[in-house]
Amino acid sequence: MSKISQYLTSMFLVRLLSISFAMVAMLSVLDALSNGDLLPPDANVRDHLKYMLLRSPILYDQVLSFAILLSFLVTYVMLIRRNELVVIAGAGLSTGHQIMALLPASIIAGIVSLLLIDQAAPRAQQELVSWLGPDAVSRDKGRVEDLWLVDERSLIRVENITGNKLQGITFFERTQKGKIISVSHAKSATSHAGGWQLSDVSQTRFDDGK
Repeated sequence: MSKISQYLTSMFLVRLLSISFAMVAMLSVLDALSNGDLLPPDANVRDHLKYMLLRSPILYDQVLSFAILLSFLVTYVMLIRRNELVVIAGAGLSTGHQIMALLPASIIAGIVSLLLIDQAAPRAQQELVSWLGPDAVSRDKGRVEDLWLVDERSLIRVENITGNKLQGITFFERTQKGKIISVSHAKSATSHAGGWQLSDVSQTRFDDGK
């Protein structure tokens, strides 16, 4: 790798780290402000910082691609402002070669970031759930629309999930060939030890009860 390629790579990586940190920090603050009601009533500054730290891998996963793209743009803007791009081009490194020089660094940075996210995000989510409940890791505080569960003989649709309660459950019973033989509806289901308690259940069968 030439000195110019090393220079471009170092510029890109420094800006990637700076932009990623800035974006995650900003989103963490906004996320903590908008979801402050998830924390216990007696939460202190340490609890808020803990929440922001646990949410940071999840937020970083959401902004990674934007951070890489923005780092490319900022790197070239800085080169243009310093008139360094003209010098680099005069040294024989064309625009295509400049991009190729940055491509390995961006790929390696993306792979390393994804590996870190893959290891850190599930642990952070598990810690959040054990601390604050499932509302802490859902986009709109625990409400999930149209969740579908499938196995060999059944198909289940859940309209919403709030805490340990399911709402709007539709259960489709199927034959081995996939034909629907019954449709059951339940207004809600609440988790209890050993199973679920359904309410307002109705069923329609298409196989004459067989």
